[in-house]
Amino acid sequence: MTKRSKRNHFAIQKFISLPFHFLAFTLVPILFFISKNLGQVSSFNNDALILIIASLVCAITIWTILFFFSKNYEKSSLITTVILVSFFSYVPLLKFWQKIPMKLSNNTIELSLYLFLITLVTITTIVIFKFRKSLAIWTKFFNIIALTLLIISLGTIAKYELSQLKINLNKTSERMEIDKMNLKKPENPPDVYYIIFDAFPRSDTLSKLYNYDDKSLDHFFVKKGFFIATKSVSNYAHTHFSLPSSLNMRYLNYLTDEIGGKSNNINLPKEMIRNNDVIYAFKSLGYKIIQIGSEYDHTASNPYADLNINNSDAVIKIGKLSLAVNNYLTTFLETTALYPAIKNLTDNNVRTIRLNAVNNVPKTLKEQGPKFVFAHLTISHPSPLFDKNGAPVSDAVLNSISNIYTDINHNLDQNIFVMKKMKEIIDKLLSNLENQPIIIIQSDHGPTSILGHPHHWERPFENKIEGLKERMRILNAYYFPKVKNPNLYETITPVNTFRVLFNTYFGGNFNLLEDRSYYSDHVNKYEFFDVTKIVK
Repeated sequence: MTKRSKRNHFAIQKFISLPFHFLAFTLVPILFFISKNLGQVSSFNNDALILIIASLVCAITIWTILFFFSKNYEKSSLITTVILVSFFSYVPLLKFWQKIPMKLSNNTIELSLYLFLITLVTITTIVIFKFRKSLAIWTKFFNIIALTLLIISLGTIAKYELSQLKINLNKTSERMEIDKMNLKKPENPPDVYYIIFDAFPRSDTLSKLYNYDDKSLDHFFVKKGFFIATKSVSNYAHTHFSLPSSLNMRYLNYLTDEIGGKSNNINLPKEMIRNNDVIYAFKSLGYKIIQIGSEYDHTASNPYADLNINNSDAVIKIGKLSLAVNNYLTTFLETTALYPAIKNLTDNNVRTIRLNAVNNVPKTLKEQGPKFVFAHLTISHPSPLFDKNGAPVSDAVLNSISNIYTDINHNLDQNIFVMKKMKEIIDKLLSNLENQPIIIIQSDHGPTSILGHPHHWERPFENKIEGLKERMRILNAYYFPKVKNPNLYETITPVNTFRVLFNTYFGGNFNLLEDRSYYSDHVNKYEFFDVTKIVK
């Protein structure tokens, strides 16, 4: 062995002997969370940086307190690591804990795990404090494990980021030659409301699958002068495809070649939701663009809108302390030992966010027009946070629901409440008889009580035909004022919604596309299967 090799070997051994593993174990859960959500959010956005800084501060604080009592670097580091691992592994342990046959409520099971972990940490702390021998071998052991996990997570993130270099987000600038369509602004241009009720079922789904035969919503639409596309289906099975498809008036199947069928990256579709052809067309016509934000990243706000009504931040109140926490932060915190507290606190805030978004739609009437208002309303999305009267579903009930997606009864109750809010919105939007707006009420896709959580969809899907029908069949209703014979038909799908609208009111010359419906699962997002004949 050469002198340089010996020096390098000595340096590595010295480095591995340093008790830094508690800092690495602080970063690993965050990096693992980021690596599991690549394509859903930016890898190192402000929220991720906040998490990293806050976690490191907490870890160093715990280590400092322990060092004050132990006066030993290695002991302080090992105990800190035990505390951190217990904290960050709470939810995976809870899933295992719940499989143990115990006739206990969910709250009691969670409490029993807390007590187990507290006992484990306490015993481990006492043992380490009283340990008289060197802890060098344990320090090296945990350092190697922590570094290995860090390298794996960082490698996954780096591989993903490198793959993004070939994906050009500016492809959204490749417009459909809207300027050449010669759209014309009418003398009294109407306001336009495009309102999406996330995962709301089609009428026949409610009656056949949910055994809800009340047709009052259909009757309400007809009485108000709406056209209902009774056989409409979504063009895609996921929000991040259905919305960019409708807002850009085109199918997205070409993305399979550009991004890859097995890719998990939805950054480009998310950008196409924000920077879309419909907004571009309305801006060219002198319209003011208003977006009512949801709690989801892709529709929380829009930099291309003239006015964003933001509803996406939850506020957690602990005593006199108020902390604004968005969906990214709460999703991560719900993977930790804060899960029970965060879940119960944020459920109430999510109720408020979703209800505020609904109530903000008619408030835009006061904004000077002409205006295009886009609202992605998640009040109809699982989990079922509202009962049929709009009262909060209790934490006890939510904790008792084994799968929020497949629980038909509670989701039906919530949708009954949603129907009431839907009617209220329409009544208020149509209150001015002299200046009636165009109103489009759609689902981005249907519910999934048969298929279950999208993360768990399996192939082949041929044996899940009823599940496909439920997922792809949507509500699709149009209020086109002052037009006797709009070119609407019962099977129209969202990809043709604005083609018909621009042709009808703004002198457009858009050809209608063939109405197709494409399914893809969560693992292979861009592998689209044509299920049009199955789901009609």
